[in-house]
Amino acid sequence: MALKVRFAPMFSRATARHIRELVVGGRTIVKDGRIPGIDLRAIRHEVLSQMRSGMAKNATLVSALSALDQAIARHYLPDPHCC
Repeated sequence: MALKVRFAPMFSRATARHIRELVVGGRTIVKDGRIPGIDLRAIRHEVLSQMRSGMAKNATLVSALSALDQAIARHYLPDPHCC
């Protein structure tokens, strides 16, 4: 079903905080801000563990992270409502 033009601006400005539930093909993809069946805490823990392990082996990466962090902050801080 195509969206009517009068609704397009509403959808083009929506962010994740506007979505309560997303159903695609009868399957719930997002509900109450969560992805059913995905353990985000476990994923975050695993990613951070792998990252820390890799950082310990790469001094160049460690030295670049501070500059990268500052560059990302400068990019996003002027518009805190971006994402």
